[in-house]
Amino acid sequence: MKPLWILAIFALFLTACHAQTPTQPPKQEHAMHSSVISLSINNQVFDLQLENNPTAQSFANLLPLDLAMNDHLNNEKFATLPNALPTNDKTAGQIHAGDVMLYQGDTVVIFYESFHSNYRYTKIGRISNADALKQTLGRGDVVVKWNAK
Repeated sequence: MKPLWILAIFALFLTACHAQTPTQPPKQEHAMHSSVISLSINNQVFDLQLENNPTAQSFANLLPLDLAMNDHLNNEKFATLPNALPTNDKTAGQIHAGDVMLYQGDTVVIFYESFHSNYRYTKIGRISNADALKQTLGRGDVVVKWNAK
């Protein structure tokens, strides 16, 4: 009889301890600290306003990042990312200078010309001061430094 009584007290003690243990909120896998990141191109700094989506959040988690970006069709620069990001591709329609998008899950694209496109992209964000973007990116390839703000 005595061992049963001790077991009952021990069980009550464990229950009481467990009930008083503070619970921790679940940690987010991707914690984004800012909705704006900076791009440094040829000593010019641009602000990129991130979209509120898992792709932009995952992209921000890659920072800091230096990417050698290649020119394509005299309207965009692109680079392959170190790993694929989540996608939610949609037909672009009208693309605006300053749009930053993800192509095929692992390629980041900065558009410096406005035009219509039927290609599918996932939005990452938009460069707020895009007026000087084309001149800063220049012709040919360029290194873009992406940093958290």
